[in-house]
Amino acid sequence: MASIKRPAHNVEEWIQLADPDKLRNERIVETSNILLNTLADWEVKGECRYLTERMDQLKDLMTEQENTQNNPATTPEEGTALQDKINKLRFEGNAVLLWLDMSDAERMTVCRAFDRQNCFNGHQMGKQLLQRLWKLEKVEMRPNVEALRKFQQFFRD
Repeated sequence: MASIKRPAHNVEEWIQLADPDKLRNERIVETSNILLNTLADWEVKGECRYLTERMDQLKDLMTEQENTQNNPATTPEEGTALQDKINKLRFEGNAVLLWLDMSDAERMTVCRAFDRQNCFNGHQMGKQLLQRLWKLEKVEMRPNVEALRKFQQFFRD
């Protein structure tokens, strides 16, 4: 699974964050909700539950991988499936980190790309981002850069 790179306008890359069993439009809405909610948590509360959850899951899977690598009863398919889960969690963590690291203008460009691809009426990611930024300006709180660096170091390959 490749990581998303700037300028990050490709909606197909972003929607890998959503449940792959859903329809494309549902995945677009789910992904936009993930991104907007993580941004709200990060900028208002100074924490990111999404990244913390992925970090905990990744630690557990890496421990499991260490235990199964030395076990002769582990099949190659089990090892591959475990590595795929680890790669997906890393992808999700890196994608959300990129989103949090973007400027407001870059995020708005991504939101517009989502809005162009979305066939649902009324779900406008760009409008929702602007509303959240307006609320944020009222709160006058910005993210903790040091905490973001800690997450970035953890999710590096």
